[in-house]
Amino acid sequence: MQKKNWIIWFICGAFLIIFLCFGIYKITQNIKKDKEEAQKQESSVQTNYAYFNEIAISFNEQKKKIDSLMQGVYYTTLPEQNEYIVAALDEFHKIIEKMDEVAKNLQDLCQVTYVNQQINNYCTSFLISYDTAVSLYQDTIADYNTLIEQYNEWRKSNSKYEELFPYVVGENER
Repeated sequence: MQKKNWIIWFICGAFLIIFLCFGIYKITQNIKKDKEEAQKQESSVQTNYAYFNEIAISFNEQKKKIDSLMQGVYYTTLPEQNEYIVAALDEFHKIIEKMDEVAKNLQDLCQVTYVNQQINNYCTSFLISYDTAVSLYQDTIADYNTLIEQYNEWRKSNSKYEELFPYVVGENER
């Protein structure tokens, strides 16, 4: 009888050891898999952030171009310069559309806090930069449209000048 108990305990112990070994193996495999996935996401954040920075540089250059075009504008010269301003605004819109595409990827990836602090810094920097860019884009369009409204009011008393129309995304000649 005692030999029978010993065999039962031995078999139970062997199953327990096998179960524990299998459990430890699965846990280590899951940790390894999670680590690989995190590294892929971190790499994706770095790649998308680098591309976002390239687009942000183009955005800033285009913003400076628009500012310089609009800076020297007078009501009397606006009809001649308007074509160039609208073309610059169209290019500005194309740049913000590219930025939006990359931003969608980064916004999804930046919903997580990463172990790598540099990746978290990329996410924080991206969010601030993107919000600023969208705000600048909207303000630039609003400033142009305000200028056009003021010009059209002024034009009522100076009818020799042509009427100009506000910038509406997707409705301008390209």
